[in-house]
Amino acid sequence: MSASAPPAAPSSSSNDDPNKKSREALISRIAGLGIIVAIVIYAAVTDPNVAFAAILFGLPVVIGAVVMLISSDQLTTKTEEWQTGFQQKLAFARTADGKFQRWFKRPLYGGFIGLWKLTQSIKLRHVRAALRLTGLLYFAGIMIYLLVTVVYIIVALEPVS
Repeated sequence: MSASAPPAAPSSSSNDDPNKKSREALISRIAGLGIIVAIVIYAAVTDPNVAFAAILFGLPVVIGAVVMLISSDQLTTKTEEWQTGFQQKLAFARTADGKFQRWFKRPLYGGFIGLWKLTQSIKLRHVRAALRLTGLLYFAGIMIYLLVTVVYIIVALEPVS
């Protein structure tokens, strides 16, 4: 035997094993379909006003369920690549001056990075992408709500001339 590297063992990652990939996609599709069916049933059996509010506030969950239902490798890969952009924007926000950078953009992109780290241990990549997208939509919605609230308070407290 020579000193060369031993032959590579077959990879067992989900990117190389077609059976595991199709199983992951099937699980993701079943989960996405289950969530959508549950939301549709809930909307059908409740008061229309309550159903509208539930669907409105549950819209990120619906979007995440659709991502799982589609189970597109391209969409999942794009979603996973967002982390690089968030890291770059967070680095820029940390070096920039200004209240908007300090009080809005830093927590926003820091929260996005935290969400990516929190969901990193999820093995099913389509489910992970759906959870990341859902969490991102909820977190961004909360941050925008807080921003609008702060602007409203600042405008309301401004003395009238």
